[in-house]
Amino acid sequence: MVEEGARPGPPGVEEGARPGRPVVEEGALAPGSKPPSPDHGVVICVDFGSTFTKALLVDLAEGRVAAAAEHRTTIETDVLDGYDACLAALTAQDPRTTDAPALACSSAGGGLRIAVVGNEELVTAEAGRRVALSSGGKVVAVFAASRGDDLGEVPASRPDVVLLTGGTDGGNPEPILACARAHVGESPQEVLDALLADVKAFCADATQSDDVTVVMVKYNG
Repeated sequence: MVEEGARPGPPGVEEGARPGRPVVEEGALAPGSKPPSPDHGVVICVDFGSTFTKALLVDLAEGRVAAAAEHRTTIETDVLDGYDACLAALTAQDPRTTDAPALACSSAGGGLRIAVVGNEELVTAEAGRRVALSSGGKVVAVFAASRGDDLGEVPASRPDVVLLTGGTDGGNPEPILACARAHVGESPQEVLDALLADVKAFCADATQSDDVTVVMVKYNG
């Protein structure tokens, strides 16, 4: 931890050192930090690294990054000087930063704890594990949906970051191919109607989140 006025070693902030600034514990969320509720609107997420201090302003209601900033970690003066620079940059991009609560961690000297959640055990879950390792983080758990892993156990691994991989940009084409094979010999319109019916049945009451495009080609050769 860093006492105010002393030359800091690894980035860290002693509780009570400066009002309004985050409390940081190396390699984990600060003690006593609680995830803000969506009522806050936005939250500042900051990581004090060995080289860079990086901060994001996250819109909790929309689930997106509203602003981002980074600054060299100011270990030669006070690590919070770099945080103040990030805070100013975030405020310039989105004025909601001013009243936003902050969650802080430090990846210096050990890296963040990362839990990987993938679709296929030997494909996306493994790819996610390798990405997490190459980032310098500590992989504390790997979950694969195809293996039937209980995703409810993710919090038990106490991750700082959850890396989600797989299940998008192509996904699982087999149900669509199976439908097409079942209607060989029918007209393109009949195949299309059957395919869209299968998609609708699979999605049930889920809200559509992307376009559905189907190209039907009849080969007369």
